[in-house]
Amino acid sequence: MSRSAVCPRCDAVNSVDEDQWGTRVPCDARGSYAAAGFGMKLAVEVDDDLTQQDRNDLFRWGDQSQCVLLLKNGKPVGNWFACQKGNRVFQMILVGAVFDKPWTLRDRLAPVLQRLDQYKK
Repeated sequence: MSRSAVCPRCDAVNSVDEDQWGTRVPCDARGSYAAAGFGMKLAVEVDDDLTQQDRNDLFRWGDQSQCVLLLKNGKPVGNWFACQKGNRVFQMILVGAVFDKPWTLRDRLAPVLQRLDQYKK
């Protein structure tokens, strides 16, 4: 059974499936996106040799996104990318391969994010 619900935080109107746990509204997605960023910062703080370098020039997508190059002892070891668009959140952590050119991330992430954007539940 479906019903309409208005999010008290952002006034978004969404159809809510009563069989589904929770609601899917943009403000919840923004919270998940913020939590992903906090989790990555915490992971970096645990390892003294691991640092992150903001590289939003490599790839941007959605309402908000963050692209980071992960460095171990100053040398690139991976990437972290998180984004939020509407009520969707995507996060990728990659260690062992480094994408430091914009086209390398775009070619790999754009098809995935396009499918995510088109997904209807």
